[in-house]
Amino acid sequence: MFCGYGGNNPWSTFNVPSNAKDLSLAEANVSEGSIGFYQFANPALLTKTNNLDFGLCYNMMALDRSTQVVSVNFNLPPKAGIGLSAMRSGTSKIQGKDSFNNNTYEIDVYDMLGMISFGVSIHKYASIGINIKASYSNLDNIFENIDAPSYSLFSKGIGVDFGGAINLSNFFMGLKIENIKTSNNWNLNLGDEGNSYEQNVPVIYKIGTHYKASKTLMMYLENDIIHNSSYLLKYSISYNINNYGFQCGFSHDFKKKSKFMLPVFGFYYSGHLWGKQLFDLNYGINLGNVDEGISHIFTWTIIK
Repeated sequence: MFCGYGGNNPWSTFNVPSNAKDLSLAEANVSEGSIGFYQFANPALLTKTNNLDFGLCYNMMALDRSTQVVSVNFNLPPKAGIGLSAMRSGTSKIQGKDSFNNNTYEIDVYDMLGMISFGVSIHKYASIGINIKASYSNLDNIFENIDAPSYSLFSKGIGVDFGGAINLSNFFMGLKIENIKTSNNWNLNLGDEGNSYEQNVPVIYKIGTHYKASKTLMMYLENDIIHNSSYLLKYSISYNINNYGFQCGFSHDFKKKSKFMLPVFGFYYSGHLWGKQLFDLNYGINLGNVDEGISHIFTWTIIK
C-alpha cells in the first residue's frame, strides 16, 4: 500500500489508489483526478466528464494482495456528472495456524466497496460533489469445511465523502472530506457464542493544488490530515510529450517523523483518432516502503 495512513482504520484496504495515474502521482491529484475515476480523487471533478467514461484497473500488489476497480462516469446535462464504481480489495494464501502453531489451511479474504457519486457545477469556476459508499466483508472461509449458518464473520459499513473544486485558468484547487460519519459494523457468530461491535472510520481531510509550469510539465502538491494520526504531504510531477507521459510522486508523514517514502512512478499512452481522445493506458509501480516487495498497477480507460 502506498498511502501513509492506515493503523486503526477498518477501511484502510480501500485507501489503495484506484488507478495507475493516482498511484504514480502519489495520490496528490485531489484538484485534477483521473479520467474515468474522478470520484475516487474528488467527486466534485465529475463535472469534467464530457460524455461517457469507462475504467478498469487491476493492482497486483506484493504479499499476494490485489485490488480490482470498475468505474463508469457519465455526463448529466447541463452541468453535472454521475459516477458508479466498485472496488474489490483482498489477499490470498494466508497460512492458517492452530492453537499449537501448526499449519492448518490457507485463507483467502476480501473486502468490497460500492460507490454512487454525484458532482455539479455551482459557478463557472466552482463545483461540489458527494460520494455515498457501502462496504461488505465476509470471512466465512476461515472455518474451512464448516458450513453451518451459526458460524460466520462479516461486516457492513456505510460512509459519505464531500468534495469541492475551483478551476481557474492558472489556478486549480481541490478539497475532499473523506469518511464523514462513517462506521464499520462487525457481526461475529461463532457457534454458541456471538458478538457484534462498531468501528469508526477516521475522517481524512484533503486539500491540494496543481500548477501548469509549461505545456508539457505539471506539478502537484497535496496535504492529507487525520486528526492525531497523520499529517501527510504529497508531491508529484507529470511530464507529457504528445500522447505519451511520465509521472513520479513521493510523500512524507510529519506526524510519524518518518523519512520520505520511496517514490512511485508511472507511464501512460493516450490513444487518439482524428483529434479525438479514445482511450488511456496507464501503468504504475510502487517499490514498497517497508520491504514488502514491488507492486504493479494497470489501468485501461475508454472515453466515449
